[in-house]
Amino acid sequence: MSHILLFRMTKPTGREIFSLTKYLKKLSPFTSGIDFIVFYLFSHRIVCRIESFICLFLYIVAAAPLAQSIVIKLPRLKRLAVSGICTLFCFVKAAPNLDYLEVSFDCLKNLLDDELTCHLLQQRIARLDIYDWLGIDVDLLKNVSRVFTNLRQLIVGSKDLDTIIDPTILAAIAHWHDKPLYWFFINGSLSDQAKTDLRQWLIDHTHLTSDDSFAAEYNDNWFILWK
Repeated sequence: MSHILLFRMTKPTGREIFSLTKYLKKLSPFTSGIDFIVFYLFSHRIVCRIESFICLFLYIVAAAPLAQSIVIKLPRLKRLAVSGICTLFCFVKAAPNLDYLEVSFDCLKNLLDDELTCHLLQQRIARLDIYDWLGIDVDLLKNVSRVFTNLRQLIVGSKDLDTIIDPTILAAIAHWHDKPLYWFFINGSLSDQAKTDLRQWLIDHTHLTSDDSFAAEYNDNWFILWK
């Protein structure tokens, strides 16, 4: 099976890469005005330069050989959303202004084993959105905090909304207490004890005090903390 890479853009690059523009016209009735460029990767090396991305969404099928197949430069890329488990080193390296990463729980675990990628993510990422988070993995959250030391915003989307998120909330606050994390979002179920008086519960179970400037709320299965 060939490897398929989809680049989804908020506006076209204005540059033809290969002869795929004719396919964009065929896809347009189905994309509501959003252009797609599709690279079919076989055994040969593909080198491309893309400079006009505002937002890029990445979808990879059979991604194992992909990182060695493409050389790209993405100086205008700000946000990268990844579907599937894949390596990201070449994309993060090519995007010096990348600051927003959206990634699945399983893909994140894979990325944390890649030291070179982690080094770049630590430098780049200020907003991290993790979806399909499984269970209460506070050890993984600790590893995430060691890599993403410059986060301003962290979003954790639980795969199972019945999961009690109290331990995850407390772990996140503990691991990022000395880091500039201003917004923390996580969805799931909060215990009755926490819901009774959320602010006081946080004060009782974390380093936060009544004198600290912070706010927290729990609505529609989402816990939100900002400070």
